[in-house]
Amino acid sequence: MPVVRAYSLGKTRVDNINGEAKEVQWASEKAKELLFYLMYRSDWARKEEIIEAIWPDADLAKADTIFWTTTYRLRRGLYQECLIRDGSFYRLNPEGTFWIDAKEFEDRVKIGFKKSGADDERIDNLGLALQLYRGPFLPEIYSDWSEEVRSRLQDRYLSSLLTLARIWLERGAVDRAAELCDRALETDPYQEDAYLIKIHALALAGRVPEADGAYRRYVKVVEEELDAPLNERIVDLHNQIVQGKLAPVIAM
Repeated sequence: MPVVRAYSLGKTRVDNINGEAKEVQWASEKAKELLFYLMYRSDWARKEEIIEAIWPDADLAKADTIFWTTTYRLRRGLYQECLIRDGSFYRLNPEGTFWIDAKEFEDRVKIGFKKSGADDERIDNLGLALQLYRGPFLPEIYSDWSEEVRSRLQDRYLSSLLTLARIWLERGAVDRAAELCDRALETDPYQEDAYLIKIHALALAGRVPEADGAYRRYVKVVEEELDAPLNERIVDLHNQIVQGKLAPVIAM
């Protein structure tokens, strides 16, 4: 059977590898969405559950026809045996090889989050996870199921950036830590932990004016855009920097 590799983070693509990689050309966007839905689930799903996820507003009288047409197009896009059935349950053929970047991303993050693991192993897995995350999950699909996954994976992406930044900060790799925080703030400009780690890292790197500038940007965001109180940890950290109580470290 061909190997199917699906890329869902950022620009979407499905490759059908049978000797050589060939991008699948879909007869319909719903056939592609059905594949991503089943690949992310990686288990049995009831036909009614699939219809509710992918066609939530479908006329019940026409739902079966739409479902059968889409499964036909899915098989035509990949190969006939890609989809199996057991009564009203469907799944991708477990005898086939199906790889999706979103599941690989989650697996790497799970290992990277284990505090009991060695730092080098955590660094490697979080680094691989961040390489896989090239953008939001299925950005062109606006269904409830994909939005739920998209939000969850973005949260894990941000947590991965900050977890790796903390590890590098503890190791004295302050420039790497600050860079990771910048990436987090590009996705979520209100991420307080990213400001905290970045300000700390810049100060330890001896880049005090930049640390002060980051603090002032944080204050502007919180007071002018969020109309919220400042985080005491960030205020205390800035006071220590102003008072010269943080000694620079040698960056790795």
